[in-house]
Amino acid sequence: MHIERLSKTLRVFRRLNFCTAELSQVRRYVQVGAGVTEGVAREVKKALYRKARLRQLELGDKVLILLPTDSHKLLMQWKGPFEVVERVSE
Repeated sequence: MHIERLSKTLRVFRRLNFCTAELSQVRRYVQVGAGVTEGVAREVKKALYRKARLRQLELGDKVLILLPTDSHKLLMQWKGPFEVVERVSE
């Protein structure tokens, strides 16, 4: 009877030990994944802003605007030229 209890306790302990090891491994994967995501976000931002330029527009300037098409909101199309009529911010 005493040996059966010890055996059962040992099995429970082994399961807990296994679960603890698995949990710590999952935590490591999450940390690595977060680091990878951060790095990818930095690279995407760098690529997107590579050709970006600060533009100083004046009243009366003609501009083109990139807008979604009428048929598909993810398909973009340049529209215009439109005239700058108001300065919103500096």
